[in-house]
Amino acid sequence: MLVAKKFFIHFPEKDAQKMGPLDFEVEEGAFCLVLGRTGSGKTTLLRAIYGLLKTSGTLRLGDIDILSWPVVMRRRFFAWIGDEQWCEPTLPVNENLDYLLPLYPDFDRDTFEKMMTEFEISPVDRAKPFCLLSA
Repeated sequence: MLVAKKFFIHFPEKDAQKMGPLDFEVEEGAFCLVLGRTGSGKTTLLRAIYGLLKTSGTLRLGDIDILSWPVVMRRRFFAWIGDEQWCEPTLPVNENLDYLLPLYPDFDRDTFEKMMTEFEISPVDRAKPFCLLSA
């Protein structure tokens, strides 16, 4: 379970301004969507959990205080795909995967395959250009 209590996100470029306190729980094995209007802090929250922003308060993964972990450790448990283009939209999922795999030495192919099944992305869909998957 991921638990945040009195979790603050600090913005050094804005001096004392910060986002929080945030309190939430995500059950183990659950999928969590972060929804909100543009500028409401969705990306900021995800960047903070991933370790890209300074934070304070409590953020626990099970019994472990992940705020005390080095960022490299957090990245073993959390994935971050920013809003920049991370793949070639005209290539199929599998070709994008082959291109990106060398960049992520800890990539877990078994987990990837389970996610493809969970999200009902069939082998036929995986052969389509990536940009058509949401169509």
